[in-house]
Amino acid sequence: MKVAILSIIVFAFVFGTLSFVQVSVAQDLGATPEDLVQSGIELVEQGQFDEALQIFEKVLEMDPENIDALLNKAMVLSFWRGQYEAHVYYDKVLTIDPQHIGALKGNGVHHYDFLEYDTAILYFDQLLSMNPDDFDANFFKGRSLVELLSFEEGISYLDKAQSIDPENVEVLFYKAFTFYLLEQYDEALFYYDQVQKIDPLDIHVLGNKALVFSKLERYEEALEIYDGIISDFPEDFDAFFNKANILTHLERYEEALEIYDKILGIDPYRFSALQSKGYLLDQLEKYDEAIQTYDLILKMKPLNVDALLGKAFALEEQGESLQADELFYQVLDIDPENSIAETALIQVPDAIVDPSAPVTQNLGGTPFDPVDEAKEEWRPDQVLLHYTPLGLLIKSVLPEVSAEPEEDTLATPEMAQTSLAPGGADTNETGGAQTTAAGGVQTTNSGDDSSAPVEKIPEWVKYAMGWYAEGKLSEDEIINAIKFLIEQGIIILD
Repeated sequence: MKVAILSIIVFAFVFGTLSFVQVSVAQDLGATPEDLVQSGIELVEQGQFDEALQIFEKVLEMDPENIDALLNKAMVLSFWRGQYEAHVYYDKVLTIDPQHIGALKGNGVHHYDFLEYDTAILYFDQLLSMNPDDFDANFFKGRSLVELLSFEEGISYLDKAQSIDPENVEVLFYKAFTFYLLEQYDEALFYYDQVQKIDPLDIHVLGNKALVFSKLERYEEALEIYDGIISDFPEDFDAFFNKANILTHLERYEEALEIYDKILGIDPYRFSALQSKGYLLDQLEKYDEAIQTYDLILKMKPLNVDALLGKAFALEEQGESLQADELFYQVLDIDPENSIAETALIQVPDAIVDPSAPVTQNLGGTPFDPVDEAKEEWRPDQVLLHYTPLGLLIKSVLPEVSAEPEEDTLATPEMAQTSLAPGGADTNETGGAQTTAAGGVQTTNSGDDSSAPVEKIPEWVKYAMGWYAEGKLSEDEIINAIKFLIEQGIIILD
């Protein structure tokens, strides 16, 4: 082969990308496939990917098995275009040369990037069978194993990669990340320190090191790091959020609130900042301002559960229990299994947000959820109904639940939640119905005397048909309501 691909392309696996070695080759009408490939590489370096792909495809028209063109096309599709189909061209190279190092590495990293870790490991294993000291194969196999939660084996391959290149920043960084996942924070801090010695200003290392300090409850050291990041990078939202998380955890609410106001000064529509601000205003007992904040969220996202819950708790604190309950019911319409809304509707004293719950942080800098679940468990002594036509329909025929209901008549959360589940009910065209003393409906057999008196139509049936005619209830909702009433024993089937 006149042009060896490994002499043209240098793998530099830094953040999962490759860099091409620049080659200056003039294009002319009589250019050979080798010359065209080199021209395509130059275009890649200039960021002209579409033009480069056209050249590689032109070469493949001239020579369908040109390994250089196949491999370079695969790399452009994979690393610069992020297209899954890139593996097809790596596979074609391996069909021609099953031990092609560039294609094995490229295919392995490609599958790693697409989260296909088991497949990626197959390619790295093939590389390691050829050369156990291959740095990239050890490093990416270690990373793949960590992603598959095989931490001990993964660390062993990362150790091997570090022994090959002791000061490789990526290996040290990923080892620190792995120990963080294992909650071995002292070890994670050790490796972040090693990276920082090599690159003192790496913002990712600084941010993650601050998170480790937080986990070790060394909050002042973490805050100092975040202050430095914010000073150098005023629009780094991760640093702002994580600093605010720590301040919230330390109950320094006013300081945390100032940070969220700064974030909103940069991005007024940052939902997570608005939600966290509402939570802090709740803690500071500034309920009017909290409600205004939640209303701002709900104008943009009317079905935002966190905002609905936050506003409901603020209204509850103001003594507006009915308005709060409406919002809790609305949450259950959106999320029938929401335990916070379920618990709040039971009206257990003090079953509200626990402000002392520990802050949650992660390596990505995602802010904690400002609404914690209430501690009290749901008691199955009430049927949870929604403020919707269907909920009111069911409520209109349910008997009152006594303070001490009989064991076999208790309504469970599953009943309340599945009453609105999609699905139909078998219909019986020959069946009749009559009203029971409990206000329900009991079926009768059509074989009975046809001259039997017809009972008055119950009011709830009239409501249901009216709502159905107005489009407020669907046919499935009526069927599901009837199914629910059968489960409750209100409609009794022979």
